[in-house]
Amino acid sequence: MLNHITRSHPTLTKQLEEKGTETANKTRSIFEATTKKPQPIKPTKKEFRHLLASFIVATNQPFSIVEDKTLRAVLKYATMDNSELALPGAKHVRELIFEMYEEEKKALLTTLVTNQGKVSLTVDCWTSSNQFAFQGVVATWIDDQWNINNCVIDLTVLEGSHTGANICDALVSVLNDFQLWQKLHAVTTDNASNMDTMFAKLNEECVTRCVEFTSVDYRVRCLAHVMNLSCKEILKYATGSVGEEDCNPDRDDEPINSTDIVGIIRKIVVSIRSSPQRREIFKNQCKKHNMKPNMLIRDVRTRWNSTFHMLQRAYQLRIPLMSTIQSVPELHKFKLSDPDWVKIDQLIALLKPYEDATLLMSFGDSPTLANTTAVYQVLFEHLKKYTDIQVTNRLRERTRKDVGLLWLKEAADAGWRKLSDYYPSSDGLVYTVATGRIYYSSVLTS
Repeated sequence: MLNHITRSHPTLTKQLEEKGTETANKTRSIFEATTKKPQPIKPTKKEFRHLLASFIVATNQPFSIVEDKTLRAVLKYATMDNSELALPGAKHVRELIFEMYEEEKKALLTTLVTNQGKVSLTVDCWTSSNQFAFQGVVATWIDDQWNINNCVIDLTVLEGSHTGANICDALVSVLNDFQLWQKLHAVTTDNASNMDTMFAKLNEECVTRCVEFTSVDYRVRCLAHVMNLSCKEILKYATGSVGEEDCNPDRDDEPINSTDIVGIIRKIVVSIRSSPQRREIFKNQCKKHNMKPNMLIRDVRTRWNSTFHMLQRAYQLRIPLMSTIQSVPELHKFKLSDPDWVKIDQLIALLKPYEDATLLMSFGDSPTLANTTAVYQVLFEHLKKYTDIQVTNRLRERTRKDVGLLWLKEAADAGWRKLSDYYPSSDGLVYTVATGRIYYSSVLTS
């Protein structure tokens, strides 16, 4: 407003110098309103410590960060040495965070209890790098305004072995804490064998509490995990082995399996990424060939997608990559032939629909269960192209004569079999309702 008056109404600016006129008073009031400085915030001790604890939690800082001399000096200067805003000790911060946790838990409990709809749970277990075994539980529900809500409601350190009974006991504690027995809907887990035992015990717990839950109707098998298992079966035929677990790519003295194309790419990536000099050579080769010097991707054992991304990036940068191998004597043993790159290209094409399906099923802000049957059918149709003899013959005609395609057919067969093992389990009540929702929505739309 101030800039507009000054620029477009210069006569009003001059009238401000006049005193006593009605126009000058009105104009002056406008100027005072637009140039009024906001009142400074008066922080309180409680608000300051709440923000401090939130910062420590959100940025994963240790409690001892509050005892850092440089942080204390910065805050002392920023707060003008206000004693009310002095940093507490690490022990006090720990207590404060636990108090905040209890407050948030109480608020979440109220939200879940008062919500009219059911609550679905996702349960997963894993072991951290420091060898702690965790079980996480995520709650998903639709509120009264039809918004989808997701929230981590538990992260437990599992004691003892990861048996289905122990996992169920930990889940029962969560259901008790948040009073979710009568609101329990679907439960999503991975496909490990101990989950069968977990659901068998959960069924018994529900019977004793008169809860209408059965694993036949309300168990959801994580489709991303099913696809992960299928892809690992496919990768066996590209590696000639079980996979990454069978070798240590960080060791250069291990023998090289010439049939393990994935393993060779992995060793190339590790060898280049681990050396600043080789990274610089690779970067210069990318620039020389007018290609963006993207870093090579190293895959991890627990995510098949990372192997796909590793192969895809290596294939995209194969020209500077091969030039780097050629210019570094230590990498000569990793040299790949043209047929090897054809095989990598074929493997990428075989895995691409899995990547697309994984991304489709990984949304957290929209329901995806209704896509389960469609994803299975798309993948089955995709794999069928490789198992069809006529299609295989056409593939052979379009590729180099010296590139065998038997491994491709066997890989597709293995992926098909793994999907077939889990496809029948996607006929529970929750799947039926989800599929019916899509049909009903299409009828209404049409």
